[in-house]
Amino acid sequence: KNFSNNGGGALYMFDSATAIFRGCGFYGNAIHNVYGNGGNDIFQVRAIASYYNCVFSDSSSAARGGAIYNNDCAPYFENCEFRNGQAVMGGAVYNDAASPIFNNCVFYKNYAGTGGVLYNLSGSQPKMLNCLVSDNQVSTSGTVAYNDQSTLEVINSTVTRNVSQTNSPGIFVNKNNSTLTIRNSILWANQLGLGPFPQSYEISNTTGSVTNLYNTLTQLYGTNGANNNLVGIKPRRVD
Repeated sequence: KNFSNNGGGALYMFDSATAIFRGCGFYGNAIHNVYGNGGNDIFQVRAIASYYNCVFSDSSSAARGGAIYNNDCAPYFENCEFRNGQAVMGGAVYNDAASPIFNNCVFYKNYAGTGGVLYNLSGSQPKMLNCLVSDNQVSTSGTVAYNDQSTLEVINSTVTRNVSQTNSPGIFVNKNNSTLTIRNSILWANQLGLGPFPQSYEISNTTGSVTNLYNTLTQLYGTNGANNNLVGIKPRRVD
């Protein structure tokens, strides 16, 4: 429950700072200044950091990045949980010219005005591998991710029960020549208000942006059979 008026409620790493975190918990940290840099738990600029089996929980921000603000760096997260984070942009993570990798991570009940889980801009290239993205909310746009001039890859992941509180698109929003690639994943039971996203809102591409789907199951988006995708076929749980 630490706080800062600028960046990094718990930790600020800058210019080639190197760190490895294992089994750490970051709880209830905050940024109080709406004009602050952000990163309720960690603000890292050109740092070299890896996180294993860490929990980022119950952090709130008047700025950007509910848990993490990444700028010009490529941190690695494995077996980490991001839950109950809040921010204006990027309920869990805000990426500015950053390329983080999230492997086997959980994103649960994060909330933002824009980018309920991730807000990516300025050539960011994040990757989500083997992740569960569930029950996150946004008040305006990009329930899971808002991509602006960025490239996001989602691989072997499940995206479910995420909610947009307004009629703005979508689960993923791509603008200004962004690229979203989803492989071997499931997008199901995400909601626009009280109902499912219409196809045109489920994934939104504007201003030269594209979405590539391969071997993926969606509720509405895409064409059944194209690139081995399945559309509208309810997934079955195997106990």
